[in-house]
Amino acid sequence: MATHDIQAETSHAPVEVLPLNRIKRLMKEEADVKAVAADASYAAARATEFLIEAMADRAFQLTLTENRDTISYGDVGEGKDEAMHTPNGGTVES
Repeated sequence: MATHDIQAETSHAPVEVLPLNRIKRLMKEEADVKAVAADASYAAARATEFLIEAMADRAFQLTLTENRDTISYGDVGEGKDEAMHTPNGGTVES
């Protein structure tokens, strides 16, 4: 049986899911934005990743509760509605 490096699997190094350069470029497209700090583009990317994760999780839960095998477009839309609510009862503004 081959052994593999368990430490590599449990590494807590951040994994870049969304490309930071593209996030930064999108942020700079706003007319009044001249420059974007690296930590600001990283924070925006992470927040977006969390939103996508919350939407996907909610869509998956809806699919399970309705005993279906396929996530539909409507499930994702309902997942967005749930994900946009803050813990204190407010909503996230876009």
